[in-house]
Amino acid sequence: MLSTRGAQWLWLAAFFLLPTSVDAGEGFPPWKAEWEKLVKAAEKEGEIRIYGSDSHYDAAHAFQKAFPKIKVRFEPGAGRDFGPRVMAERRAGKYLIDITMLGSATQVAVFYKAGVLDPIPPALLLPEVTDPSKWWQGRHHYADPEGKYIFINQGSVSATLVAYNSNAVDPKELKSHADLLSPKWRGKIVAWDPKRPGQIQNLKGLYFNPLLGPGFITKFYGETDVTLGSDARFIIDWLAKGKYLLYFMARDRDIEEAKKQGLPVDLVDAPPRESYLSSAMGNIALFNKAPHPQAARLYLNWLFSREGQVQWQRATDANSLRTDIPKETISHWQSVVPKEGVEYILTSLPQYSDVGPIVKVVDEALARKGKSAAPR
Repeated sequence: MLSTRGAQWLWLAAFFLLPTSVDAGEGFPPWKAEWEKLVKAAEKEGEIRIYGSDSHYDAAHAFQKAFPKIKVRFEPGAGRDFGPRVMAERRAGKYLIDITMLGSATQVAVFYKAGVLDPIPPALLLPEVTDPSKWWQGRHHYADPEGKYIFINQGSVSATLVAYNSNAVDPKELKSHADLLSPKWRGKIVAWDPKRPGQIQNLKGLYFNPLLGPGFITKFYGETDVTLGSDARFIIDWLAKGKYLLYFMARDRDIEEAKKQGLPVDLVDAPPRESYLSSAMGNIALFNKAPHPQAARLYLNWLFSREGQVQWQRATDANSLRTDIPKETISHWQSVVPKEGVEYILTSLPQYSDVGPIVKVVDEALARKGKSAAPR
């Protein structure tokens, strides 16, 4: 049976595609010596603590299989909960967290602005990780304005145009967002209330798209007699019963689950030029004063490696921005993987962070029609 150390070196050789021995004339690459020191230091710490979306759970524990001497303590949750909790801990002098894997909003608005993060690039060591050519657009992407604190590893195409009642609507009539403005659908559309917490973020891909922009948002909320809802169960029930024929800003997983239950609902996609990339929960931050800094550094190098992203992609069923890994393991991979030749907006990038103008456009459109959210 192989020792733990032997298994680790076989694992390294396999996923880095490097030889297991080095010619004496070539010497010993400096990064290998530093890597060995890092592994030993991380194993001595023996633990890493991660707060993140539950979608990351299996990927995080794949790290523990690769490095069994390091126990992964993963706590699932949402940014809206972890934000105030982590800041309260730190005000009390408790530094309990090493890494967060969440949406970009809390990471930027709370952790980055509070100055509680360490930069990620200095923590990266492995040549295949520091090489940006293996990522979408040939570079590493970050959600923070300085481009070094919040690493974006996910970029799934968000292509859903609308959900519809499959008994009453021919999806061939819905080929573009412009089709939603047709008088045919006036008063027959229900939409998730954009004023609910966090929902305005879902309009960034439309607002910043030059083919749609504020003009589409103004017309949609101001001229379609759209009804706003704030409970997905009620909205899907209305859609299935035909009270409304279209559901805008529907969550794909809700519609897919309802469809599995036999309800007459389905989704139709927008054309690629009207789609965008969403990082969803794929935003990674490294905390300063972390209790296990070496294990955290080891984890980042593993996670951003080819093997780590293969494991992450399989666990989350989302598209990794790392491009040198197979995508066929993702369900609907042909829909969520960026297409060659299409310019996508990655909405978590800092240039798209200001939602103030979007809020203003929505407010003005709703005020003009006197819209308010439907009862829960």
